Amino acid sequence: MDESLSRQCAVTAMPEFEVLIGTCRLNAGLRNALKSCFEQTLQPNAVVLVVNSVPIREAERTFINDLISTWPKLRIITTQVSGLMHSLALGLEACEAPLIARMDDDDIALPHRFEHQVAWMEAHPQTAILGTWYQRVD
Repeated sequence: MDESLSRQCAVTAMPEFEVLIGTCRLNAGLRNALKSCFEQTLQPNAVVLVVNSVPIREAERTFINDLISTWPKLRIITTQVSGLMHSLALGLEACEAPLIARMDDDDIALPHRFEHQVAWMEAHPQTAILGTWYQRVD
């Protein structure tokens, strides 16, 4: 490969990133949050979902299996330990990408959210944490 072309590819390649969500609910709101992750203009390499303190019976297993079949990039971790902080620590350990976007289980991300955030992080490598505004919809 031509050296200038290889440098150009390295400069224009977007970094890998994953999305981390912790939840204690398996419901339509969670499904909508996940849908908004996977309908982004810049797709995450994976979405790590940590489900805490939810007994996994047949209905829950069916719900989880449906999520995984709908979105193959979804990785689900279950734990009986309750609490968002524990879930996020567990999920952070499971994330493999250098950038992690964080969402709540009832958030809906606008379609360009990850594209804008990843571009900001690339343009400002000194930035360690990036916060955003929100819009209340209900």
